[in-house]
Amino acid sequence: MTHILSERIGAHEYKSPRADGRQHFVIDQPLIDEFAEVQEHQWDDCQPEMTDRIWGLFGENDHLAHFEPLFLQHYTHTYHFPGAHTPTAEEVQKYYVPLAEELIQYISCPLR
Repeated sequence: MTHILSERIGAHEYKSPRADGRQHFVIDQPLIDEFAEVQEHQWDDCQPEMTDRIWGLFGENDHLAHFEPLFLQHYTHTYHFPGAHTPTAEEVQKYYVPLAEELIQYISCPLR
């Protein structure tokens, strides 16, 4: 992510409306440094017994981030939806919510 952010330093507009009304955000070096710190430790607490409980959601039209191969080095489940890097509210409702509901049903089933 730090590489992607470094190429996008400057002011940007959110792609979807936010509840707090903000329309703009800035990518600057302090933000990139925060991501670098997270990146450095993102796999530190990866536990083998949890690999099947984490899902990666990947947009089939994501032309920005291509981290599925890295994700699959640590976890086993991926979900693809026909969207881009940043899902719209409609895409979240259409693709993410049904997956979340399915996973909630799966883990709450007493026979599992």
